[in-house]
Amino acid sequence: MSDNVPTIAAVATAPGRGGVGVIRISGKNLLPMAQALCGKTPEPRVATYADFTDADGQAIDSGLLLFLPRRQVLRAKMSSSFRDTAGR
Repeated sequence: MSDNVPTIAAVATAPGRGGVGVIRISGKNLLPMAQALCGKTPEPRVATYADFTDADGQAIDSGLLLFLPRRQVLRAKMSSSFRDTAGR
C-alpha cells in the first residue's frame, strides 16, 4: 500500500436503529489501530471474537474482527450495546 494513502476508520452500518454496529478501518496504520482497539493483532482472514477497549484498556464492548490483509481492511462487528452509537 502506498505511503500517501491515509488510514480511515468509519461507521459502515446503515442509518437507523439496529442490533449490530460495523466499523471499517483501512490504510497503512490499520494494524496499530486494531491493536489499540482490541489489544492484539487479528489473524488474517479469520473471524476473531475480541473485547474492544477504550484508551485506558478497559473493555467497553465485544464482537467479531475480520482482518483482510490483501486489501488492508479490518471490519469489526460490535454487539448490540453499540447500536445507539455505531448503528445510529
